[in-house]
Amino acid sequence: MKQIILLITVITFLSQVTMAQQAKDILENGIHIISGKVIIIKYDFTSKVLKFDAAKSLQDIANPLDFTTLEDSTIFLVSKNGVNAYLRPLNPLNYSYATENKIITDPVNKEGATALGVIIDVLKTTTRVIPAKTSNGVTTMAPIVYDTCETFFNIETNLKQIQTLIKDNKKESINKVFIQLKAIQFIDSSTTNKQLRLSEVDKLSIESSFTKIENLIESTKKMIDVYNCDKPSGFITKYIFSSIAKDLSTSYEEQKKRLTSLKSAYDVVEKARDLALVGGGEIGLGWCFKLDEIPSKDGKISLYSLTIKESGLKLSDKAEIVTSESKDIIKRTFRVRRFQRFVPEVSVGSAYTFFKYNTYGTTKDMNGQEILASPTENYIKNLNITTMLNFNYFISNSPINPLWQIGVGVNSGVPALLTGFGLRGVLGTSRITISGGVAMTWINELDKLKVGDKISGTSDIEKDLKYQFSWPPKPYIGLQYNF
Repeated sequence: MKQIILLITVITFLSQVTMAQQAKDILENGIHIISGKVIIIKYDFTSKVLKFDAAKSLQDIANPLDFTTLEDSTIFLVSKNGVNAYLRPLNPLNYSYATENKIITDPVNKEGATALGVIIDVLKTTTRVIPAKTSNGVTTMAPIVYDTCETFFNIETNLKQIQTLIKDNKKESINKVFIQLKAIQFIDSSTTNKQLRLSEVDKLSIESSFTKIENLIESTKKMIDVYNCDKPSGFITKYIFSSIAKDLSTSYEEQKKRLTSLKSAYDVVEKARDLALVGGGEIGLGWCFKLDEIPSKDGKISLYSLTIKESGLKLSDKAEIVTSESKDIIKRTFRVRRFQRFVPEVSVGSAYTFFKYNTYGTTKDMNGQEILASPTENYIKNLNITTMLNFNYFISNSPINPLWQIGVGVNSGVPALLTGFGLRGVLGTSRITISGGVAMTWINELDKLKVGDKISGTSDIEKDLKYQFSWPPKPYIGLQYNF
């Protein structure tokens, strides 16, 4: 009897562990990841869902990837100690974490720009009036234009050219390239490389324009620093030129912020492209982002979460490149456990068999002496199963699973050990299991007393009863319900 109690205790403990592992999910939804395969995940932009497939290579033309929706709590069954997860590349301008790069566009010094033309004209036509006498003695005022040195005109020409170039602030061109970068979907390496190259050509053209302005500003500042013309007034002219150059330089630096933002955006996309090209660092695992190796140790389940966020950079209402607000789009948590060919599952129910056992009482003989009476035969046809542990044979995508089972049942104080085979899911529902096998029982039988022996009462009978194995075992048919 102690062995039976121990068996019941062990099976009940196993049932608690098994229930925690949710065998139903494993059997009905478990996805077997065979050795050598990895989990590939991609974000579907149209339906805004995560999809997955398991593959050995991303470039296997004979076995192309076939993505299906990754449901929350999907469970992967891994044959090794872990599995690598990869994510199809995303455009980091749309779907990546990014350091906040808040761009504040200050207004251009309009006063300096407006005054530029007027000042230049004043400087160029600086005159003084001197008296002049006509032949008839009438005095008149005649303007005399001072001669200006060549450096004056060179500085004037440069400043006007800088002003003209700054008026074309390249904002539309910059935004056009930025929109091109955001439109790259990282479909494949070839397409992405072509799109990135086109954006690079346009970006370099814009950079060339800014470089031209910067070089002009630097050369003009050097000319102003060494300006030494006497006419018009050297000190005043140099001061005015310096002020104009400073204002233009300020305007240029403000405009250059847009180019800096564009270059940062381009660098982010280029880095993501390079990272995707490397992929997992293994042959056939290029063009993806390697995530992590997810462990699958015996007795452990890894809960792995992946969140896709809408974040990165965007164009503001004022058509400036700014950091976009981060927003969760989708989050999926999936489970990874060690693959088992036989998956344990606990169920309860009934088993139909046939057991016969005796009960004993007292009677009196002709002399009035209390004796052990002849036994009464009792029959058990139905056993209430206390615990049944089924070891289901895992078959991928199968509604029916063959199983071996072991369990215990108790009716009328008669314990029984059952073992047999069955099928899970035969009635169109995974919750029903039908099984059959043999049932073995231990029955209370008399040890030393025999029918007709003199006794003092029923207490003598109870003291003499002992559990004894009943032979032969009986067949049973079981019907269990899986929670």
